Amino acid sequence: MSDIRLSIVIPHFNSPVKLDELLGSIGQHDDVEVIVTDDNSTKYLDEYEACVAKYSGRGVKFFKNDSGQKNAGAARNVGLSKATGEWLIFSDADDYFVDGWYDAVSANFDKTEYDVIFYKVSDIDSKHDQEGVKKAVLRYNLLCDAVLAGLEHAEDMIRIYHYAPWSKMIRHSLLKANDIHFESIRYSNDLLFSTKVGVCAGKITVCDKPYYFHTTTQGSLSTNRSEEAFCTKQTAYCHRCDYLHNNMDRKRLKAVNNNEGLRRLGIAAKRHYGVRNLFKYYKMYRKNHVPVFTLKPDEITRLKRMLRKAGKNV
Repeated sequence: MSDIRLSIVIPHFNSPVKLDELLGSIGQHDDVEVIVTDDNSTKYLDEYEACVAKYSGRGVKFFKNDSGQKNAGAARNVGLSKATGEWLIFSDADDYFVDGWYDAVSANFDKTEYDVIFYKVSDIDSKHDQEGVKKAVLRYNLLCDAVLAGLEHAEDMIRIYHYAPWSKMIRHSLLKANDIHFESIRYSNDLLFSTKVGVCAGKITVCDKPYYFHTTTQGSLSTNRSEEAFCTKQTAYCHRCDYLHNNMDRKRLKAVNNNEGLRRLGIAAKRHYGVRNLFKYYKMYRKNHVPVFTLKPDEITRLKRMLRKAGKNV
């Protein structure tokens, strides 16, 4: 058995100051390995090399994305291929781990009956006093609250609507057994990955002690509003829905599916991408089993209603 219980995998591109903050928040632990894969950065190279020099002596392993495909998904896959831990945590380079994170995570190292342990996300920014934090993490915390409250369908919802790879601890053997990797695309490379993890996992559980804080950085991939970025994200979402259609029990899926296609068409219309593109996306959704015309609310609205009905304050 490896002495490494946990591998933390981090892709990096042009943000060494943020990376330095992230690595500092993790610290050094004998049973934790930290793996950084640089996606062929083009700026702040001296600062990045200083970060490498600073943390290499503290046990952090640095690699370069030499896959021939330049994107965060490919960089994550390189890091994943180097990981040796029993458990995996994925982090973005501009986020950070909160105080006491190691205690919250290591307390679950020996819970061998679970394939995935979801964690609530901290909504307190101890470093930047960032505004709008709760909106960025609302879905994931509501999903965790619903599971902790034992609400109907909550477990299926967290399996398919916890889109991000971070704020959950994944058993390494689950990924190996099911050959789960990130899509090598520029945007939403984690969407199909997280969906496969949720569907393929055996037992899952939720921990209400957060270990992670997610920042919203202007100019990041997730904030890109171009039609090109939107198109790539829709393709990734279609891959996700097609996978669910083919791999999840139809009755369970129908119980938790929503009108996501209609919402996405609304975004395209609001951003003035044009009638031709609207029709293109509509055809994509229909072909790949994305619900468009349904009366079901989005998952955030539904989760709030479920929790209020159960007498929970949200």
